[in-house]
Amino acid sequence: MANGVDIAVCSLPDGGREPDFETFLREQRSPLASFLRRRLHTEEDAQDATQESLMRMLRYGRTEPPPAWKPLLYRIATNIACDRARTRTARHADQHVSLEIAELISEEPSAEQQLVREQEMAMLRETIFALPEKCRDIFLLHMDGMTYADIAARYGLSQKMIEKYISRALAALRAKGKAYSETL
Repeated sequence: MANGVDIAVCSLPDGGREPDFETFLREQRSPLASFLRRRLHTEEDAQDATQESLMRMLRYGRTEPPPAWKPLLYRIATNIACDRARTRTARHADQHVSLEIAELISEEPSAEQQLVREQEMAMLRETIFALPEKCRDIFLLHMDGMTYADIAARYGLSQKMIEKYISRALAALRAKGKAYSETL
């Protein structure tokens, strides 16, 4: 055991000892990540590149001699860092604008909400046009902003009678709305 790390070694035919490949990879993880942090834009990129470098190195561990492992690992890491920089430049990553989730939420109603609103409006139109003509006309004039007094003067009726026509129209709309909401 060296430095608190159990290093597995194999005996070579000439009596020398070969360090274990997995131990080499574990020992190189932290220095490799530091190396990549200096070359990449974010910690996440550095960690991803470290992982990718170690994974690619697995292909060569059994075929390359131990003295070639470290230079090979750092060559792989350098190539990955260069590839990422090239990709970042090609995609104009420095010009990207971060979108907050609040910016992505539309204030416009969803297609489903629009459809429901259109159906409700059609039901309201149908109900209004089913009213008796005088009742409908008085209700629409009031909806356009005319006062009871103005409507009463226009039709030669009392304001109380105008209130009754509008109440009748509202009652019909309420009843139709209640029936409509029960079908949903």
